Amino acid sequence: MFIFVKMKRLLYFALIFFPLVFHAEKSSAQLNVFIEKAISTFSRITGSTGYDTTYIAPPARPWMVAPFVQSTGFDVYNSNTLSGIGYQSFRSSRTRYFSGVNASYKGFGLEVGFNPQKVFQNKKFNEKVFNLNYYTNRFCIDAMYNYSPSIAGTLKMNGEWTSLPENILEQKSLLISSYYIFNNKQFSYPAAFNQGFIQKRSAGSPLAIMLFCRNRFNINPWEALDSHYTESKLLTFCVGAGYGYNFVTPHNWLIHLSSIPAVSVLSVTGSTLDDVETNRRPYLNAILTQRFSVVKYLANDHLFFNISAYGIGLLALKDLRFSYAQMVWDTRFTIGLMF
Repeated sequence: MFIFVKMKRLLYFALIFFPLVFHAEKSSAQLNVFIEKAISTFSRITGSTGYDTTYIAPPARPWMVAPFVQSTGFDVYNSNTLSGIGYQSFRSSRTRYFSGVNASYKGFGLEVGFNPQKVFQNKKFNEKVFNLNYYTNRFCIDAMYNYSPSIAGTLKMNGEWTSLPENILEQKSLLISSYYIFNNKQFSYPAAFNQGFIQKRSAGSPLAIMLFCRNRFNINPWEALDSHYTESKLLTFCVGAGYGYNFVTPHNWLIHLSSIPAVSVLSVTGSTLDDVETNRRPYLNAILTQRFSVVKYLANDHLFFNISAYGIGLLALKDLRFSYAQMVWDTRFTIGLMF
């Protein structure tokens, strides 16, 4: 009797449990199919499949560990008229240095770095830079946020030049760029900048770009007590087109050059004087993005080094007069191990 009750309970348990197992296996299979479809769709959208293997190919070794050093900064020229007084100014940020390491698998990875100036400089260093970069064969995204509380420069007002020491001016800027690569079957942007692909033969491509830029300059009233001018803003959205080329030498050096001009479709600027906004009007802006990169693989493609640089120049016109210019620059040196 005890055995019969036991078997009966086991039968009840089986009738309840096995449909759940079958349902779980069915759900797991459906999840696997969904993941495979998502990966396939993502690869097709980003250009990770369907490329011409005569020109580009993924690295034979999927893992990469790459230490790097990087420097970045910007320079600004501005002319304007406030309360009937014209002025000109030249300003430069400190050069920021970073070092760290990048680890990735098949082009997807994580980068960690630090600013040695905060460690080795005696005085307080509050400069901040945040970068987000995503490169595929079909499209790319760059985003950079800069905070510089220690801008130095010179100011010309009433015909006289005045030195602008640090801690009077600060800048906050956000720049987001997105690119589309038309010839993504033969031309690879990742090959030049993150080594997610290898460019085997020379190729070029037309490039389209959209940019959003937001700049804000502030004057510290506690450091500049005789100044009523407290804030200047610039916001612009630009579109443009250019060309990029990956040149592969007979000794397998890769040299990348690209230039993409863009003009504003929306741009607004304004200044604040004595807590009152003034001079708020649309500007005509132009932005030029230029990139350069050199890549060389060594030791049967186990090692590589990469030197890259880019500059973004922004020009603004007010009443058909040159009014604002900013140059943002960035250089980087990387040595990588692939395995």
